[in-house]
This record gives sequence, structure tokens and C-alpha cells, in this order.
Amino acid sequence: MAEVRQNSGDVSAAVTSSTLSNTPRSPPREFSWTRWAIITVLLVSLASYFMRRQPDALAAAVTPTKLLDSRIGFTPLTARETLHSLGPDGRKIYKEINVVDFLLTPIVLNAWLLDTLPPQSPPKAALRWMLAFVYMFGDILENVCVAVMLRIYPRFIDAIAWLCCIGNLLKWAGFVAALGSIVYEGAIRVGNMQRKRKAKAT
Repeated sequence: MAEVRQNSGDVSAAVTSSTLSNTPRSPPREFSWTRWAIITVLLVSLASYFMRRQPDALAAAVTPTKLLDSRIGFTPLTARETLHSLGPDGRKIYKEINVVDFLLTPIVLNAWLLDTLPPQSPPKAALRWMLAFVYMFGDILENVCVAVMLRIYPRFIDAIAWLCCIGNLLKWAGFVAALGSIVYEGAIRVGNMQRKRKAKAT
């Protein structure tokens, strides 16, 4: 009886091992120059728009300030002061910027973070995806909260401002970490190229 159980356990282990070995693994994300170029052109176009309109919003402000999107962390008091300092004309331009930024920038920048020097191993690819998703989620959350605060002004709700701050911090943390992953992958590729050149030279 013990022998039968042992044989049954061996067969079960063999089947499990065979199943795991035959389970398809998702291939690494392949780099495409065409796709990357299109995404980069879109990103540069968005950046040029923000570089043109943000100074317009700040120039229309009643007192000098910075847009909430360009800050790294803030409090409800800072958010309230920013909206007040922008004045009617500055807030109007900020609403326009927010409409353009609302979903377009998070989606385009998320795609750029994923498609620029994509990792070649599944664990690193999963990490890059998670970091890019954290960025996109944070940016969208921040944009939603900014849109609400601009719409209800001069009313002000501290809870929305706190959510906006959380989104802002997630946005910057995810973006910087994903950018670090891209730099890391670039360093690996440069190192591999140098090793290949040395191997050919010898």
C-alpha cells in the first residue's frame, strides 16, 4: 500500500513538473523604433504645448505662484493659495491645460515609459509595468482633483486637495522610478555592446 502511494506521488510530481515546464511564458516586450518614434513625437508635442501655456497661466496670475502639477507634494493650504494666486484669467488657462492633460498625457507618457528600452526579463518587465501604472494612476487622480477644485472654486474641500496631493506624489514616484529603470536598461545594453566589441577585437 505504501509503495502504491509512493508511486502515485511520483506520477503526480512528474505531471506537475511537466505541466509547469510546458506553461508558455509571455515573451519580453519587443522594442519598435516606429512605435517609439510615434509616441515620442506625441510626447514632444504635448510638452511643447505645456511649455507654451503654463507661462501664460503664470503670467496671468495675480501673484507669483506655481501650478499644482509642477509641484512635488503640497498641502491643502498650498492648493488653496495657488488657486487664489492664479486669479480668474490664470484659472481659466489652467482649466484649458487640465483638459489637454486630463487623460492624453498620462496615456502617452505611460506608453513611452513602457516602450523605451523595455526590459528583457519577465520580472523586470513586470516591475516596469507596475511603476508606469503607478505613474499613470497618480497623474489621472491628480488631474481629476485639479479639475474638481477648479470647477467648484471659490468653494474648497480639503479632502479633494489631499487626494490631489497623493496623486501628485504617486505620479512623481512612479515616473522617477520608471525613468530609473530605463536608465538601468540603457546601461546594461551599453555594457553588452562594449563586451561584444572587446570579444570581436580579441
